[in-house]
Amino acid sequence: MISSILTSSTPQTVLDGKSSTKRIRSLDGLRAISISFVILGHIAGTKRCFGQSYVTGHTAALGVDIFFVISGFLITSLLMKEFVKTGRISLKGFYIRRALRIFPAFYLFLMIQALLVHLDVVHIEPWEFLTAMTYTANSVVGAHWNLGHIWSLSVEEQFYLLWPAALSLTGLKGGARWALGAVLVAPLLRSLNYFQHWPVNDGIFPLRADFLAIGCLLALTRERLHANAIYHRLLSSRWFFLVPTAAYLMRIYPGGRTLAFLLSLGNVCLALTVDWTIINSEGAIGRFLNAKPLVYIGTLSYSIYLWQQFFVDRYGKLGLNTFPWNLLATLICAALSYHLVELPFLRLKDRFHSKADGVKRTLACAE
Repeated sequence: MISSILTSSTPQTVLDGKSSTKRIRSLDGLRAISISFVILGHIAGTKRCFGQSYVTGHTAALGVDIFFVISGFLITSLLMKEFVKTGRISLKGFYIRRALRIFPAFYLFLMIQALLVHLDVVHIEPWEFLTAMTYTANSVVGAHWNLGHIWSLSVEEQFYLLWPAALSLTGLKGGARWALGAVLVAPLLRSLNYFQHWPVNDGIFPLRADFLAIGCLLALTRERLHANAIYHRLLSSRWFFLVPTAAYLMRIYPGGRTLAFLLSLGNVCLALTVDWTIINSEGAIGRFLNAKPLVYIGTLSYSIYLWQQFFVDRYGKLGLNTFPWNLLATLICAALSYHLVELPFLRLKDRFHSKADGVKRTLACAE
């Protein structure tokens, strides 16, 4: 079964025919759900909000897990499409597009945090800015709350740096083997880290690689999986709701850190759920995930992720740290960040992508 899965070649995706950007349906809705989980986990315990609990504390982690799986799936799907179309992956083009997507809103956020430090509104050490700016925040502990969430962005940036190069060097089949290796090895490293008391942060990339790799593996093997009768019956079962439920229970299970493989099994469940939502984009849940309000929240999810940490602070003393003003301020800043910063650079990214496609078509005609 494994060897046959690793021979799959091209992805199957359900695209939104009404969208000029050809987004994969349901993914924006899933992003909205993910960032809602993050907000729920962080907002609990803020002034005038419901109290913090064990369950709500783990919803933020679950939201980050979903983001990781989606990122692995989406980036790999895009790279596969380029590889199948052109026979290669343009690393330069990929890195430029990622920089235009991630850097502007992020470094503006850091500049504003530095201004707040200068105004003595918050206290953040210089080394925290350094690790954030270099996307190495996942290698240290003890960061100020305002920058504490950058560890997960650091994991993603390290993934963006390594994974396209690996696919370019090894091809799709080799990439599938690397992804499968990460899915198998990462939980072992997490277990060793826990039991051997390694002096490393549990957010470092080798210990988190499987969270993204399972999404990569789904994209790389999806065509072959869809041709498998057992997989098809699983996704069409009326009991499928138990799969995302299991992902949630595995994340909140008190012994999850000691039984590190539970997190990996939870990620498998999340990958199955991602696939299910794409396939069932026309059903009741699919229509909910693709409703305009949820899609809009999904498009804002990156900016919401950046700004929620400042406002949704249960130890913050500002008036804007009080519910529901913290939630409203987060949404306002996210909308401003998206429309004034992200969107102009996204248009530049799309123009760059279109120009690159035009050059490739010209070269193809010349050949």
